[in-house]
Order: sequence, then structure tokens, then C-alpha cells
Amino acid sequence: MATSNASRQRTPPWPLSERSVWREVDLLPFAHYLSVHPNGTAEPIRWWDPPAPELPTDLAAPELRKALVAAVAARAGASSAIGADLSGGMDSTSLCFLAAEQGPRLVTIRRQLMDPRNCDDSIAGRAAADLPAAEHIVLDKDTASPYYESPDRDDLAMDEPPPFIAMASHMEDVARIMASHGVTRHLQGHGSDELAATGTTYVNALAQRSLLGSLGMVRAARARRRWSLATTLRVVRAFPPYAQWLHRSGDELLCPPDVESEVGWEPAPRLPPWASREAAALVREAITRTAGTDPQPMSSIPTQHEILRCIRVNGGIIRFANTLGERFGVSFEAPFLDDRVVETALSVRMADRYVVGRHKPVLAAALRGTVPDYVLDRTTKSHFTVDVYAGRKRNLAKMREMCEESLLVDLGLIGREGFRRALSSTMPDPMHMGTLEKTMACEAWLRSLPAKSSPQAH
Repeated sequence: MATSNASRQRTPPWPLSERSVWREVDLLPFAHYLSVHPNGTAEPIRWWDPPAPELPTDLAAPELRKALVAAVAARAGASSAIGADLSGGMDSTSLCFLAAEQGPRLVTIRRQLMDPRNCDDSIAGRAAADLPAAEHIVLDKDTASPYYESPDRDDLAMDEPPPFIAMASHMEDVARIMASHGVTRHLQGHGSDELAATGTTYVNALAQRSLLGSLGMVRAARARRRWSLATTLRVVRAFPPYAQWLHRSGDELLCPPDVESEVGWEPAPRLPPWASREAAALVREAITRTAGTDPQPMSSIPTQHEILRCIRVNGGIIRFANTLGERFGVSFEAPFLDDRVVETALSVRMADRYVVGRHKPVLAAALRGTVPDYVLDRTTKSHFTVDVYAGRKRNLAKMREMCEESLLVDLGLIGREGFRRALSSTMPDPMHMGTLEKTMACEAWLRSLPAKSSPQAH
């Protein structure tokens, strides 16, 4: 089962990502609660700050284990049956073994990948054999809904465009199947990749603490990501203040995504080539105006800020999944997003978050003895590229029809010709697949709005 890697998703930059799309509706600031006074007035009160990253693995691992066990127990404790993804990946598979210790009947589900080089299936099969008391459901290419099965739907009960649309039908399949097996809560591994992120902001954090001590990690990252010397120097030097970085990103909205756009506090926002000039001007103005207010990042450490951004993106994914699951009485749950789990992960010492040849070393240390070594010691990770392209090919007619009837075109936000070209190419550009899905999600959302209302953005 796929879990979203939000660290690869380009989203509106902070704090624009926190804005409501509706007029006269404001969201509470990050890490604040609303205090309502007896006289009817109200004010946001800050209740949390990111912890300092100071805990070594031997201290952090037991705390992380305790937080994860509590997070899973909170979902399983009141249930006669608990569902869980069993993809074969370290995150969801670990949750399966934690859930199996809690007592309720365990029902797992996984989607077989179409890529013949996929290595997840063999791990998932082995894990299923080690969980003999659980019931295991496998969806193959004939029983799993393909990607983009319903991009043209008009029934999305969301107050903003959903974070994904390609797998919406699959998520509904999971909810329907789980409901038929008496499951009301279903565990997913969202958030684990982000908590263990070791991308450009992580390399920067190590370099800022000790450039000499970080040389091994810098060399490894440069070789793996094929950075030029200039890019490497940008990664290791101190990033500009957040407001300055945000202002600069507004001037590069129409530049194609590249390695350079990944260097900074977040992946720099980029608009697809089918975005209209009017839309680009609106976005640029919003970014410039926000940068002028000197917004502060969620953490003064860029990698901590980026982790928190990704965790909040994952929260949006789970909220959307639950709008699909509630139709079947099933709640999608993400234990890795729990406050205490996130707080513990952020408290891990920077140097301990990455070990050469090891994947998520702190999580592995936390779960050693409960989760089999062949899961915790994996150094490979399968992808869903073949499935995505196959689903796109199968449902291309629906997507092209959406282009010809596009409400985004009617609103002047995208150009029909550019949108059409993106859908007509024999082999679509991989760097545009994410923005294409977001365009489809916006279209589906606009179609889902009540006919009497019109979308009004800030």
C-alpha cells in the first residue's frame, strides 16, 4: 500500500499553506489553541514548541517505542478488530506487528505492485506468514482500482482541494473491504518517511553544526543526488532568513523544477507550464505580501521546519482519506503523526538520524525485538511509477474530457492548450506528474461545490 511521501510534494509555502481558501475564515496559527474568555472574546495561545534535537539514539529509541505503542494502543484498545496496511515497507509493516500485540483481531491489506522488480511483495508475504493469527487480504492488478480511476468525480466533501485524487478510488476500496470485515479503524504508515527525512535540509543542519564532521554525509548526498559543486555549496552554507527565502521563491514560480529548487527551507513552489499568467501574478503577489510580514518558520532549524511542514501535509492526507472512509464507517489512522511520536522524533540528535547503510536507524532501534530484522534492516524501497503510468493510460479519456470542460480554464487560472499538451504526450514528463494530479484535484473539488456557490479565494 502506498504511503505518501510529503517531502517530495510541492505545496504552498509556509505560512500560505495554512490559509483558508474561504473569505472571512481564518485558521489557528501553528501550535496554538483558541482560548475563549467569559466575555466572548478569544485569543490564540501557543501551547507547543519544537524540542531541541539533543537525544542520542540509546535514549530516544525507548521513548519513540513507548510513544508508538501508545499511539497504536489508542486505536486498537476499544476495537474488536483493527485494520492495517501491510505493504512490506518498514513503516506500515511495523505498525502491523505493533497492532498484533494489542489483542484485537488484525486484518491486513496490501496492493501488489505491477513493477516486476518490486521487492515489497516478498517482504510483505514473509511478514504475513509471521502474523498467522491475522487475516491477510491481497489486491492484485485485477482486483485493485487503478490510479486515476475517478478523477472526474463531483462528490468530494472537502472545504479545500484534496491532497490527492489519483488513489481516491483505491482508498474507498480499502474502506469498503475493511468495513465488510468488521473493521472501523485502519492503520497507515503516513509520516514515518518524513520524521526520518535526510534530504537537503538535513545535510545543511549537519554542516551548520560541524562542516568537517559532516563531510562524509555531504559527499554521500552529493554522489547520490548528483549535485554540482555550486549546488553542494548552497546546501551546506547557512540558508537566508525565512522571509528572504520566501520572497525569492515568488520570483521563480514559472521556472521548471530542478535540483536548485530543492535547496532551501522547503522545496520552492513551482507552477506548472499550463498555469495562466494571471494565476502566476496572483500567486506571486500573495507570496510577496506574506514575505513582507516577516513570517517566522515553525522551527529555527530548517530541517525541523521541513519535517513539521511534511507532517502537516500528511495530516491533510489523512483528513481527506477519512472523508472517503466515513461513508463506510471506517476511520483511517496514522500513529506516526501523533504529537508524542513527532515530538520524540524531533528530539533525536541530528548526527544519529542517519547511519551509512542503515534505513531509519532510530526507528529500527526502537522496534527491534518486536518487528522482525528482515523488515527493520531493509535498505531498499519500491515505488509505484508503473502503477501510476498504467492508471494514467487507462483513464486518459476521462482526464482529457476534464480538460475540455475545465472549470479552472473558465476561471482563467490555467490555459487549455497547455493542459491539453500535458495530457496528450505519449510519455508525460515525470516532473509534471505531481502538479498534474493537483490540477485534477482542483477540478474535482470545483465540480463538488454546491451549484449555488462559487469558489472565492483570498
